[in-house]
Amino acid sequence: MSPYSEASIKSMAARRPGWNQLDDSETKLQFRNHYLESAPLSSKCLTATLYAVNNAGGTGNIMFELLGLYAIAQRVGRVAVVYDDALNDKIGEISKNFPNIRQFFREASYKFFNNLHPHVVRHFFNAAPHVQELAASHLFQNKPKKDNLNICIHIRRGDFKKSADSLASEEDFTRIATDYVIAKAQEEDSRPSYLHVMSDDNAWTRNTFRTYKRTNIASHNSTPPGTEWEFSRMFCDRVLLTASMSTYGYWIGYFSRGQKVYYNYAFTPEFEKQLGPTDFWPPHWTAIQYNRQEKNITEWIPPNSVFDS
Repeated sequence: MSPYSEASIKSMAARRPGWNQLDDSETKLQFRNHYLESAPLSSKCLTATLYAVNNAGGTGNIMFELLGLYAIAQRVGRVAVVYDDALNDKIGEISKNFPNIRQFFREASYKFFNNLHPHVVRHFFNAAPHVQELAASHLFQNKPKKDNLNICIHIRRGDFKKSADSLASEEDFTRIATDYVIAKAQEEDSRPSYLHVMSDDNAWTRNTFRTYKRTNIASHNSTPPGTEWEFSRMFCDRVLLTASMSTYGYWIGYFSRGQKVYYNYAFTPEFEKQLGPTDFWPPHWTAIQYNRQEKNITEWIPPNSVFDS
């Protein structure tokens, strides 16, 4: 049930010039591109236009926005609904690799289940058999083993190199952070470590990791979207995210087998203006920072999230 009554919603709308009351009989409040529909208590909805769907966003961004919309709706006691023909087409495309996604939506409106429990999220992302096979046997040239200590590293360069909002993977950080994660893993686990590097820039990655042993490199563009997520679920005991603004990398960490994730705590000023970093990454993940003068890595405890209370 929503924490806000019909009267309180109308009162908030009256006090906020950005909220336009459109219909007295069926109160509908508009805030920019987001619509809060006040219907009977059994069918209250929160609808939104998804930026990633309408701006050629990748699969990781679309999945993140869908789950984020649901989380916001849950906070205000409503059902997340998306009315969008473009999303309907995208759902059909995504469902080829993640068939369970169709179970979460109706044909005319897309409604999430009633919670964001990790089991529900994992079911939402459950990969199709052909994606599971690719992840297990074909993503890397050398087939991984589940009984190894597998350290997975995500590289994102591509469009990030020219982005004003996102920092691309950088060589010095990547190498020193990799050494740091290997050392931490070997303090906790006696097995020899194997590196599995997932990248959108193979030439850069091969040069960066040229001195590392027991290293496999996979190209992101050679397999269906989400193959790396499934690989992470099967094999990744540690994950290093070298370009933390990559939503695709985020899901590699989220679904990882070992749930020990290290991410680069370095962001553009534009990102920090829009969203506090601690509101984006799970609190049990480890933020790390690179000191260029000392050429070392330190673990960083971010300030408390504004949503912690």
